[in-house]
Amino acid sequence: MGATLLGTSCVKDELFKTSHPAQGAVKITVDWSKRSSESRLPGEYTLRIIGQGEVNVTESATVYPSLFEPGKYELLAFNSPSGFEIKGNTATVLTLASGTMLPVPGYLFSGQQQLYVQKDDTLQVTVGMRQLVRQLTFVLKLEPGEENRLKKLEATLEGIIPSVNLLSGETEAVTGGRLNMIFEPTDPPTDDKGKIMYATTLRILGGMPFERQLLTVQMTLNDSYKDRVVTDLSDIMKNFAASREPLVLEADLGLPISLGVSGSINDWKPGLPEGNGEVSAE
Repeated sequence: MGATLLGTSCVKDELFKTSHPAQGAVKITVDWSKRSSESRLPGEYTLRIIGQGEVNVTESATVYPSLFEPGKYELLAFNSPSGFEIKGNTATVLTLASGTMLPVPGYLFSGQQQLYVQKDDTLQVTVGMRQLVRQLTFVLKLEPGEENRLKKLEATLEGIIPSVNLLSGETEAVTGGRLNMIFEPTDPPTDDKGKIMYATTLRILGGMPFERQLLTVQMTLNDSYKDRVVTDLSDIMKNFAASREPLVLEADLGLPISLGVSGSINDWKPGLPEGNGEVSAE
């Protein structure tokens, strides 16, 4: 009789796929394949089952440490890069003492997935991670010799998204933010036509909907004379999120000729800088 009961128990155990047959497990794989070519994979990211808790992981595939009652759940995967504050499902670019946004935060990624957990089974899902930050470089070009008149080249960009919802990828801000930049000489210092190049590089979430993206460039000459040129980049920025590859915008810069004669910036156009300008923030 003992042998008979033992055999029956073995057959019963084999009917279950997990150690807790009334619940289900979830194995999650994150897909980073759509990130931009220059971005770096985060060393750690967070998996959050909405309303059920979260866990920080380092591997691309992991079994969530908790089991779940059968039902529908929502998964959020995201990283916590430098330069961002994350509260709940909202990521916000940090603000400097000047009140402007940090111009070069880290690369922010998030992914969302609906989970349908069944009892006594392991659900396997792949979450595609979307890159929420894009690199933007401005390049200004001077005629040879004009650089000798220039002391400092600064700029302000306004109408920029300061915060984003990690689930939807949409802005959570009511009004746009502003950031400051300083243009620096590139390396090499000239383009293929011998023009002197100055550049500054940002990482931003995009342009704020229903606001204009205004770039104000301030030129300070060696004699301390200052001049400003304002450019409306709204048309260029409206499709900013269509790609996550780095965007480069370049234009020719004309310094003021004399007192009362303002400098100028020709139309911005896509280009490839031949050097990388360093960014400095106030």
